[in-house]
Amino acid sequence: MCYFDTLGFIIVLNWYNVNMNNKDYQKMCKSIKDFREEKGLSQGEISKILNINRTVYNRYENGKRAIPIEILWQLADFYKISIDLLIGRID
Repeated sequence: MCYFDTLGFIIVLNWYNVNMNNKDYQKMCKSIKDFREEKGLSQGEISKILNINRTVYNRYENGKRAIPIEILWQLADFYKISIDLLIGRID
């Protein structure tokens, strides 16, 4: 599970919202797609796990909709990885 103290939350949220350029955003979208595919899940299956509409999830993966931090937390928890790894900030 991913747990963040208040300072950690601010750092992650600030980097995600302020410092992410289009290239980084596309890298993040590819990363969430790659992790889903590694688990052998369809977009429909992961959207059910996240309790969101499949079309919304599709837009996250395709970079057509901003991904809320809450969804990033859920994905990181589900895949048992850090948000930094999920968004492609580290390899």
